[in-house]
Amino acid sequence: MQAELPELVRIVCALLDIPVYSSLTESLHVLFSLYSDFKANVHFQQQIGEEGQGGMGGIDGMGGSDGMGMLNDAMGHSDQLIMPS
Repeated sequence: MQAELPELVRIVCALLDIPVYSSLTESLHVLFSLYSDFKANVHFQQQIGEEGQGGMGGIDGMGGSDGMGMLNDAMGHSDQLIMPS
């Protein structure tokens, strides 16, 4: 999918039901705060630990090392953020 960075931010925020207004900065802050909260959540850390012990892993069994990684894996992408050139 070819899209500029602001358009990608709007798409990701729309998928996660994060409001987007004129400034993308606030929306990005909410997105990364949400990511941080999920990564620090004890419930999801336990599931990540089970992944290393042969469990299904991840929130919905899709694998990955964290909540956002699973989103990427479900869409067929890697866990790396690739910036457009």
